[in-house]
Amino acid sequence: MLAKIAHGYQVAVHGAFPIEQSPLVPIILGKRWDARNWIGCTEQDPLPSDRQCLHLLQDVPLTGGDGSSASMIRIKLFADYPSPTYALAARLQA
Repeated sequence: MLAKIAHGYQVAVHGAFPIEQSPLVPIILGKRWDARNWIGCTEQDPLPSDRQCLHLLQDVPLTGGDGSSASMIRIKLFADYPSPTYALAARLQA
């Protein structure tokens, strides 16, 4: 479910991109079994919120020293309650 949310949010914010750049699509389709490499969570780094809402999403662009880039989507479900923030690698570009 988290992979579907993150991929859908990535496409909604940035538009369609080559499916090969997403580590999440093969996980969604059941063709990849290393989800732990691409999906994680933390309770230490809460998402900012300036209003009351049920769920929070945040797109975080990342850039490597070699010029590569990635997009991480952070998700917090049921934002008013103590729950982890999930981080998913939604797009990888060389």
